[in-house]
Amino acid sequence: MKSCIETERLLLREMILSDDEGMFELDSNSEAHRFLGNRPVTNIDESRLMIQNLRKQYAESKFVIFAK
Repeated sequence: MKSCIETERLLLREMILSDDEGMFELDSNSEAHRFLGNRPVTNIDESRLMIQNLRKQYAESKFVIFAK
């Protein structure tokens, strides 16, 4: 998937491996996970693995999650 959606105030694009720090910051937040029903990640390697898995699912056209 190479698509992106862009407006004056927002850019949605495919997640890339260099999104790991931002993904870790969000996905390690226990307050955010209170509403998601799963556990926060505890290290950046878990976030990297999640990004790799999401990219694989993009390639297999299973579903899409955008990064902003």
